[in-house]
Amino acid sequence: MNKVTKAMDNEIIVSDELLKVELVDIGEGIQGDYDESDPKDKPLLRFDVYIRDPKAYEENLACEHPLDDSCVGWEVVEDASYCTNLCAWSPVSILGRAAEAIFDKYRNEINSFPLGFSVKKLGEYLSHISEGDVIAGVSDDVLSEMLTDVVDARESFPENCTEPAVLHLDDLYVDITNEQARREEFCLCF
Repeated sequence: MNKVTKAMDNEIIVSDELLKVELVDIGEGIQGDYDESDPKDKPLLRFDVYIRDPKAYEENLACEHPLDDSCVGWEVVEDASYCTNLCAWSPVSILGRAAEAIFDKYRNEINSFPLGFSVKKLGEYLSHISEGDVIAGVSDDVLSEMLTDVVDARESFPENCTEPAVLHLDDLYVDITNEQARREEFCLCF
């Protein structure tokens, strides 16, 4: 099955013929709804998981764009919609990897069990995903690309800007450079 990742305005979608994960910004924050006036709050992303009945997929093959929602639709997977610790201000390269990781976990679970099997525990577990998890789980090359994306995003703001989004990017920069240093130190041990 071919996995496709698309980044759009307020969402990232990872899908194949039978499974789709959307990572979306619906206005959630650390303590419920995102509060712009609270400097400690940040907009968090939610993931939603959808599945397509195999029969519907067969019918969908006749459609010009079989992965497009305009063809035969998707059904919501029960207990598979959770707010994460992923911030909407993070670069798409990091958020895309997070969405792919969520997709892969659900794909493995769905391949292992029949339809209708509860995936609630998996969703609860994946709701804790953060940028740190993504940073720790990628190759050195991808980590370097993510650092470039963070620097590019940061440079779009004035130098002494203290907006929460900038502070978040600064924290990501530190996290990535710390991970790079940890990896270099680990390599020197052998």
